[in-house]
Amino acid sequence: MSDARSSSRSAASLKGAPTAPAAPRDWTERVTRWLSQPAVVVVGILVIVFLLYAPVITQWFSQDDVMLLRGARLVGFREYVKAAFDFRHFEPLRLYAYRPLAFILTDITFITFGLRAMPYHLTSLVLHLINVVLVWHVARRLTSSIGLAHIVAAVFGLHPAYAYTVAWVSGVNAVAATTGALVCMLLFLAYMRTSSRGAYWGSIVAYALALLFHQEIFLVPFVLYVYWALTRSERVGDALQPRLIARFVPFAVILVVFLAVQGYNSQQSGFISNFVPSRSLLRTIVATMSLTVAPH
Repeated sequence: MSDARSSSRSAASLKGAPTAPAAPRDWTERVTRWLSQPAVVVVGILVIVFLLYAPVITQWFSQDDVMLLRGARLVGFREYVKAAFDFRHFEPLRLYAYRPLAFILTDITFITFGLRAMPYHLTSLVLHLINVVLVWHVARRLTSSIGLAHIVAAVFGLHPAYAYTVAWVSGVNAVAATTGALVCMLLFLAYMRTSSRGAYWGSIVAYALALLFHQEIFLVPFVLYVYWALTRSERVGDALQPRLIARFVPFAVILVVFLAVQGYNSQQSGFISNFVPSRSLLRTIVATMSLTVAPH
């Protein structure tokens, strides 16, 4: 009798116990679940991008690379760093716009690897892969859609318009500047979401560093300002509130100082920059329009 009671209690307890999740029916369900993980898709995009650019790793130096390497061989690291920030009297760098951090990065790579071209190409490629991840995060923040983030990251990583910059050793200035610009955008978007002062000042520092790699990212704060105004303002007049404008004053100060220093160096060295603000403004307006029409 006691055995019957214990067996009935066991059966009752088994009825109430949670059941283990059913195993996937077949391999297609396992693959679908695996591919539904964002990290897996992003890694897949990175692998494809790496394979696409892998042939450039074996290429040699070309064009402006020779001039920059010549400058690195002429003087030591300290002298090169000084010349990178004030190139008025350093002939190998006088033919360039004001991009001191790009020059220093080239010199560090030269000191470490000499005239082996592969590490220079790998540096650009690794930075490009990092940018693909950063673009994914920016798109995810702006659209709240993982699917759209996948598409944007894939287009950015594989689009041929950017290929020349990644494949060219001297193009590392634009690749590194893009890294800084994307970090600036991510941190500022985090500041908009959390009001974190650390994220705010971090975005300003990232913007300053990006400018010192390449000047054409100078309008990133303009993009952020327009995005804030269009997504946080209920009326048109709200975009002109002093409190909103004040958030972008540090960016403006950095830009003015940078343009003044670049102009002074260029004038003293006799270099005429091909940097055309109106052309950059047009590209930025197009980028801003595509950024602001995204769903929020």
